[in-house]
Amino acid sequence: MKFLNFKSCLAALGLLIVSINGMAQSATVTFSGTVNAATCFITLSTSSGSTTSASTLSLTLPTVSTTALTSGATAGKTSFYMGVSGCTAGTALTPNLYLSSSSVTGGYLVSGVTNLVFELLDSTSTTVSLTAIPVSKATFTVPTTTTTTTAYSSQFFIQYRANGAAVTATGSPTATLTVSLLYS
Repeated sequence: MKFLNFKSCLAALGLLIVSINGMAQSATVTFSGTVNAATCFITLSTSSGSTTSASTLSLTLPTVSTTALTSGATAGKTSFYMGVSGCTAGTALTPNLYLSSSSVTGGYLVSGVTNLVFELLDSTSTTVSLTAIPVSKATFTVPTTTTTTTAYSSQFFIQYRANGAAVTATGSPTATLTVSLLYS
């Protein structure tokens, strides 16, 4: 009787091992990418045509009165430029600037003053919503027919916007925009 129990245990163990092996699966992950010798640098400037690489830009908007910022009103529109420079032409390269921020509400940059936000505008004065972060803006296509290094920039604007209600509080609002450079 003990021999039969031992045989039954061995048979059950064999079935367990077979069922474990029968459940094994495998998968393959393939990684791909592009390696390119061309390099571009981000340019941030208050003037058009700047080719100086810059990792930071501090932009001060003009002082405005709270009376100018009734509900939905805008004020203090200030121009600046974002772009790329040092791009090696002769390659099929499309550098893209991606914009993001850690403090966004309703697509606008939070300012730190009640009912006041910073509104980002593109070169046509159309609002750039930062709701879907990161937002891809300012795509520059590097020509493939020349052998010189090139630079490209695009004008942007930043302005105050009374968001939701009139701005009644005063203070020194600040916001930060992060600009990343990616290639396609």
